[in-house]
Amino acid sequence: MVPHQELLINGFFMGGPCDSSVPKQVVKSPWDGSVVGVAAEAMWPQAESAIDSATKSFTKWSRTSRSERAALLASVAARLRVDAEALAQLMALEIGKPIQMGRAELERAAITFDLAAKLLEEPEWHTIDVSTDSRSNGAVVTARKEAIGPIFCITPYNWPFNLAAHKLAPALAAGNTVVVKGSGSASLCTLALGRLMHECGIPEGVINFLNCEPEIAEKIAIDERIKMVSFTGSPAVGWRLKELCWRKRVALELGGTATTYVDTGVNLAEVANRLAKSAFGYAGQICISAQNVYVAFDAYEEFREALVAATERIATGDPSLEETWCGPMINSEAVDRVESWIAESGGTVIAGGSRENNLLKPTLVETPLPNSQLVKEEVFGPVLTIQRVDVPSLAIVEISRSNYGIHHSIFSQNEDLIEKFCKFVPSGGWIINDVPSLRFDAMPYGGVKESGFGREGVRYTFDEMTEWSTRVRREAP
Repeated sequence: MVPHQELLINGFFMGGPCDSSVPKQVVKSPWDGSVVGVAAEAMWPQAESAIDSATKSFTKWSRTSRSERAALLASVAARLRVDAEALAQLMALEIGKPIQMGRAELERAAITFDLAAKLLEEPEWHTIDVSTDSRSNGAVVTARKEAIGPIFCITPYNWPFNLAAHKLAPALAAGNTVVVKGSGSASLCTLALGRLMHECGIPEGVINFLNCEPEIAEKIAIDERIKMVSFTGSPAVGWRLKELCWRKRVALELGGTATTYVDTGVNLAEVANRLAKSAFGYAGQICISAQNVYVAFDAYEEFREALVAATERIATGDPSLEETWCGPMINSEAVDRVESWIAESGGTVIAGGSRENNLLKPTLVETPLPNSQLVKEEVFGPVLTIQRVDVPSLAIVEISRSNYGIHHSIFSQNEDLIEKFCKFVPSGGWIINDVPSLRFDAMPYGGVKESGFGREGVRYTFDEMTEWSTRVRREAP
């Protein structure tokens, strides 16, 4: 049976199979082109209803107790774990995510909601020490963070549950209401999350889930009732939203060119295995997948041999199979783009490179041109570049030239060298002796330069989705 997913607006599901007033999107598998399901598509009337319901429900939701919000968030986490297998299978079908990676994503999404629930166990009011000011005698100063209003969350296709969770969980914990617009490439997954959260008891109007065209999303973003836009996706779209919404809060996570330096004195075979898994997992369609590797001169030949072997061991194919680590890319246009970047890079393909429909075999490119798109721009595909450098300082210079910076990594036993890389290369995060795709959901996560601004990680997003309210109290005269 082909699944059907509906819009969620003000506690009601709209666009069912028999509802001819709402357009439908036919969703096809990136693996074999088969029909996966059908998703309702919102037009402006539905989108405006979603904004209106989020606005009207804000006052009541923002005044609910922290314990009530925490309980609802915890129930979402529990439900994600119960439904994990079915939702992982849906991801394998709709977005081609390997089943084992899908299961891991759902557990992380559950952790993210748990973190939000736990955050609400902390004291609501903070006491501010003003004792250094002589005027403070008899004054008690407290402050708390309060919700800002309806938030528009725009989520990408590659992590439809956990990246949505990183917006939804802190927004709801803070007392904000939300309108969620998922990627058209993951509409079934996004709308399925909306249904799951609704069934967990989130009150009507507090969450609203849409599947719509970019033109409608822009109208939602600029609507004055929306107080913040949280966007994860392409730089072109993200910066346009920032220009359109210059008077409101905007958070952007726009991708990167995650780069690694490999020093001498480390287990080169183990490093090669980890980097191959990072670069080629889910066909490299992860913002912090390893993309470029610079290798110390004396370690290069041994590491190159190990990395070729590790690349060729990556299991590819049907994402529903347990062994698959690298499945198809999201569509043929994405594969076409990556193939053109490889061809124009000036580098040499030393492993992989063949294509079958939307499946591009894990590809290792040696010594591409420094200014090639394969090095400078986010490839978002199963490609890893490798280059030898005579001295570490050259790697620092090359990595620093990038316009992007979310995560970079270094494998080394030299603490002074590690400190130089971390100090002189701008980045949202440095991963030391592991791959750049390592991310823990409790930590601050985000980029610098063209990678955007703002931070995810529940506590840090909570801060950005709230504003301080201060009270100064004295005894009545």
